[in-house]
Amino acid sequence: MKITGQVLGLKELEKQLQKVAGATQGKVLRGALRKAAKPVHTDMQANLNANFNSQTGHLSESIKTKTALNKKGNHSIYDAAAYVGVYPNKKAQGLTGSALPAPLIAYWLETGVKPHILNPKELANLIAQMLQQGVQPEEIVAQLVEKGMPEDQAKKLREKLNLQENT
Repeated sequence: MKITGQVLGLKELEKQLQKVAGATQGKVLRGALRKAAKPVHTDMQANLNANFNSQTGHLSESIKTKTALNKKGNHSIYDAAAYVGVYPNKKAQGLTGSALPAPLIAYWLETGVKPHILNPKELANLIAQMLQQGVQPEEIVAQLVEKGMPEDQAKKLREKLNLQENT
């Protein structure tokens, strides 16, 4: 995806920045960078909320704006940058009870990979728990297929649960 934009007032900003002294210069520049990146941040959150069903808000809360300045201390607008993206957010991750970091979830959404059970023991525990709750084996297989279980794996599961094929 290509994004283009026009930035106005760089020369005026540079002149004003030179009038500000020392450590304050960096704070002023970071503030200007955050303000300039705000439309990108807002669009990114709006796109996420419009196109993906969010149950926890974990991913939306993890969209952040970060800034980077020249480490030498002589700050200039020409060696500063603002980055908007999905970053790890331990607080949101803890509040939602998710074991997955937001950047991984964002990657799944971007590439179209649905979250799935990777551990066979976890799947066996899930099936045993559902059976204890009284869910019928046919319904368990149907739910797993609906959530993205490949048909060849569903066939093996039906065999293990001694179920007839529903095809």
